[in-house]
Amino acid sequence: MTAILEIPEVRRRISPLTVEEYHRLDEYNEHGRRAELIRGIVIEKTSKSPLHRTITSLLYKLISAQLPNGFSV
Repeated sequence: MTAILEIPEVRRRISPLTVEEYHRLDEYNEHGRRAELIRGIVIEKTSKSPLHRTITSLLYKLISAQLPNGFSV
């Protein structure tokens, strides 16, 4: 078993699926939650924290102010 599967928080986010289901996989898992494939394991994405959103916004403003016209962040 992969070491990441030993973490209880990760185990709760695993969505078991068949190969056929994998080929039909959309951005959302069977519970309507966003999922991603990490090292062969489908795991629900975690939501961004307020701190993450604040830092991302500040970095975006800082970087975009430094770029010349015609560039985008």
